[in-house]
Amino acid sequence: MKLLLIFIVASVVSIQADVQLDEEHAKRVSNHREVCLKKFNVDPVLLEKARKGDFSDNSDFRKHVFCVSQQIGYIDDSGKVVHDVFKTKVSEVLNGKAEEMMNTCLSKSEDPIELAVATTKCFYDVFHLVIL
Repeated sequence: MKLLLIFIVASVVSIQADVQLDEEHAKRVSNHREVCLKKFNVDPVLLEKARKGDFSDNSDFRKHVFCVSQQIGYIDDSGKVVHDVFKTKVSEVLNGKAEEMMNTCLSKSEDPIELAVATTKCFYDVFHLVIL
């Protein structure tokens, strides 16, 4: 059952995104989501809406986005972007678009949660990449 759920999530991510995540990356993202879902009581409706570009101002949702960003590794514990990790992770998936994504999507916000939310929303808005 869990494998079926991972496959469905991977399929949805691939269908919704211009970026095709391979099975390995889809599984990693799914694992990151699971870790963060255990930490924050996020309404599944809010996550579903975010997967369609409608990002909520709900506190638990925003903390979840920050958590996923940390789990992926491009935001450290202090809330700062780890540029080399970001570039490496994006290059694995976007073949040559890492610089473009960094220049376009990395928020300049000093607030770690806002940085994660704005960056994740940009992933969706500009590159049609869903990581939630």
